[in-house]
Amino acid sequence: MNYEMYLQLIEQSGVVGFDYNNDDIDVTWKVTPGADKMLALKAVEYDDGAYGEKLFTANYASLDEVDELYDMIVNDFVDFYRDDLRDRNAARWNLFSDIASPRDEGLLELLSFFGKTYDEFLIDVFYWFADSLDVDDFECECDDDEWGDDEDGVSEDDRVVIKVLDRLGKYELDIQNEESGIGYFWSFAKANGEIWYSVTTYSYGEYGYYVDDTQYGHHSLCDGKEMFALRSIIFAQLELSNWKFEDTNSSLGLLGIDVPK
Repeated sequence: MNYEMYLQLIEQSGVVGFDYNNDDIDVTWKVTPGADKMLALKAVEYDDGAYGEKLFTANYASLDEVDELYDMIVNDFVDFYRDDLRDRNAARWNLFSDIASPRDEGLLELLSFFGKTYDEFLIDVFYWFADSLDVDDFECECDDDEWGDDEDGVSEDDRVVIKVLDRLGKYELDIQNEESGIGYFWSFAKANGEIWYSVTTYSYGEYGYYVDDTQYGHHSLCDGKEMFALRSIIFAQLELSNWKFEDTNSSLGLLGIDVPK
């Protein structure tokens, strides 16, 4: 099914849509169950008349994909009002009394598709808001660091990833290829609607372990292209190692990778 057909299904579904706005931007999320996928359309209209939309899908066969889609929508809402929430100015938008209120028909309809109650939505808003402030703190700490971008080849963005992993990382994946003596050690964290990771390539043998290189990255959990690329890299490493690995806290499950037994 192509993009246009998905859009047509959403429009024909008759869903109300979850709306929120400020003086400059209007956002609408329309979510509807499809035959085998959850469909979501984000439409953004700016005060100068510019308009944009983006389609997201989540396979029902993967509960993780559906949960990630829901988290992405909540994160989008939190990010939209984050500065107002942080500065205690959200009342000027009638937040939670009009927008995203217990009587918001569009929000309640959207939540019903994910099996969520309004109370659970509020709890998730508080969780992701606090989570976003943690990431902000990491960025501020990195700004205060005295070492420059080029020192040790670590960029400012890499330093944020390192701090997020140090504080929130709990998923680890160690892949070893006995034939080549090459290993890949991955560390992951799920925060602020994104996946944060580092991968260290190392050599090992009779005389110990030697680190060759470490790379860092992060992107949205619902960025299909980036998640596919990340899964493909790890899957290829697993195949090379003939599935010899140690997985801490089900990092493969976090990534949506199912390794044949």
